[in-house]
Amino acid sequence: MSVIPHLSESLIKYHAAPRAFEKGKRALQTVQSLVRRGNSIQAVVGSSVTYQVQIEFDQNGITHATSNYNGDRLSGAEQGWCRY
Repeated sequence: MSVIPHLSESLIKYHAAPRAFEKGKRALQTVQSLVRRGNSIQAVVGSSVTYQVQIEFDQNGITHATSNYNGDRLSGAEQGWCRY
């Protein structure tokens, strides 16, 4: 069972830009820290440059997700969650 209710690979694919999903699978290797505090998960990810990621959730799933990485969202056509 997922730590975040209703989180699945298909939900992540739905919210991520197409290239971001594939890059994200590789980015899993760069997670430097991952901390859960209540209904919030905070992570530091990246290798040469690090990024801060925060996910907030409740019993229905993700309520808010932020990252200070903008690389996957540079074009206006590709909206959605970044690779991290």
